[in-house]
Amino acid sequence: MKNFKFIILITALTFIIIQCSSETDENKKAISPQDELYELDLTDLQVQMNNEILSDVSFHLAYNFEEGETFSYRITTLSTTERDIQSDSVVIDRFEQKIIRILNFEILSVENDSIAKIKCNISKVNVNVNLNSQKVVYQSGVTTNPVELKKFTEHEGLVNNPFHFRITNYGEILEIFNVENILDRFLELSEHKDSIRAEEKKMMKVELENGLLKPLVGQILREIPKKELRIKSTWQKTIDPASIMIFKIYYTDHFTVNKVAIVDDDRIALINGKATSVIEGEKEHTNNGIKYEFNQPLSEANSEIYFNIDKGLVYKSSSTTNLKLSYRMEVPSAEGTKISKSNELITNTNIVELL
Repeated sequence: MKNFKFIILITALTFIIIQCSSETDENKKAISPQDELYELDLTDLQVQMNNEILSDVSFHLAYNFEEGETFSYRITTLSTTERDIQSDSVVIDRFEQKIIRILNFEILSVENDSIAKIKCNISKVNVNVNLNSQKVVYQSGVTTNPVELKKFTEHEGLVNNPFHFRITNYGEILEIFNVENILDRFLELSEHKDSIRAEEKKMMKVELENGLLKPLVGQILREIPKKELRIKSTWQKTIDPASIMIFKIYYTDHFTVNKVAIVDDDRIALINGKATSVIEGEKEHTNNGIKYEFNQPLSEANSEIYFNIDKGLVYKSSSTTNLKLSYRMEVPSAEGTKISKSNELITNTNIVELL
């Protein structure tokens, strides 16, 4: 149970430190296929949007869900962590991770009140991890070694295990369901399938739905305002609090429509976002005789969203979060109290592209 919750929480933050090993032959094979689905689209939409700007228009953002429609997205998550620990010596760790997922959506039905039932299938996942120059690679359909798969349970369990969700045409996710196959695969890979209790499995299901799948879908089908918009219109959204060490961070995203332009005959709105945060938590904590003194985390986040008004879908988006953590430890020992300090800088970037 604890292992599963750990996987879900860390994956939801898109920051997964995996035990790395030297590259195996299987890892090397995973690197070599040249699959265009794994290549970022570096087209600069900012430049294209300078060609035909609409300066005085009003519009509504809404998803145009139609029964039977299908569409796919690539979501790329780039994570880096730099950490230095100062004690008797200085230890510096550097972690880098790149995750690429291909998500395929099918609109199963649309209710009269514009609520859509959608099937989502994650068909491909590619992961590259580098921890202090030790590299490991996972690629769905290529990585088959059971030992390697166990390291990437949170990815392998998602591949080609469709789940369903209900969502409004303004991007409010009402329900995630039909996740049992994913959960069973997680338990199988982590070797807990035969030992888990029914009550624990229910709790894991909730963690899977709300801690992993809902944030993942929400990165692509973002919640948007119902009101009429113009250039310079603003709105905000409060995010569920994130737990970081002993702190809770309450984020509020603030969005502004900065430009509307014609790109390939469609109206595209450029929306910029910036987050503010309120941080709560005690700065001192003692555990197993070790005294911790935490500095308040420093956090900043921003986003850039290109919404196709006419097609009713996000065309492309990019969001980045920077988090700085630091603390001091006093560790009792036979030689007296030992003091060490730790500083971490964590950066996460999510890039979403309509394929």
